[in-house]
Amino acid sequence: MIQQLSRQKIVLFAVFVAILILACASLGPGGDNSSDSAATQAGSTDLPPQATPTLDMEARIKAANVLVFENTWGLDLALTQVVQSALDGMGMKNYTYTKSDNGVFMDALLTDTKYDLIIVDQENKKLTITGDFWDRIYERLTNDDAALIIEIWYLDQEAKGPISKILEGCGIRYQKDLPVDSSIYWWDSAHPIFNEPNVIPPLLHYGTYWKKQAGDRIRLAEGSDATLLAGLAQASSDEEAVLATCYGGRVIIQTFSDHDYSFVPHDVEVIGLWQNYIHYTLKNHFELTP
Repeated sequence: MIQQLSRQKIVLFAVFVAILILACASLGPGGDNSSDSAATQAGSTDLPPQATPTLDMEARIKAANVLVFENTWGLDLALTQVVQSALDGMGMKNYTYTKSDNGVFMDALLTDTKYDLIIVDQENKKLTITGDFWDRIYERLTNDDAALIIEIWYLDQEAKGPISKILEGCGIRYQKDLPVDSSIYWWDSAHPIFNEPNVIPPLLHYGTYWKKQAGDRIRLAEGSDATLLAGLAQASSDEEAVLATCYGGRVIIQTFSDHDYSFVPHDVEVIGLWQNYIHYTLKNHFELTP
């Protein structure tokens, strides 16, 4: 009887060892079940595709579609084309340059072409834009999320007209006239507008190119989230601002006249400042527009 039980134990032990050997054979080298491993590999094609890398921001800025009105062309005045020089210096080729022709500028605004940035540089005291132009620009700003840079010396004449929609969205308003320019101080010297891609010092030296109607002062509207960047006072003042950004950094409004600061060597500083304007507004535009 005892011998019979021993033989049964030996048989059971042999069966157990056989089962253990078969189980080990079915596992992969790392102890993983080979069938499970194969299933995992087969299912790997069902994983979500990797996101396409975002186009380099600097490349997008350089390739931006820009519309420019710069009213310093075709006049009997020794005026530098500051905006054109800035764009060319940045290597930007894809811009529509309407010079001082406000008719061509309006035609461009009325097309279906989408512009990443619209520049309205009004330095001369003639050939300015008014009325419907601001309506069309406002539509581009709100419907297309376009960036916008404005240099305007006659805000006192326009503030209650169609440009008021841009000003209200920006959170700034006309404060008072600026008959003759003087030194302009940066109120936030660390701001990208003064540092990227060029480091630009405050415009403390000026030549009084314009004997009158140099520009205007602006101030914040109630509840505004705009940023006043520079002005005629050494410290931030709601009475003396001449440069602001708003619409999440897509818009810059400048109310002083470039050419009071564009004599050699400061011509370089003004062109460099415009390059910073272009870079800053386009960067914010592209961050909003995939």
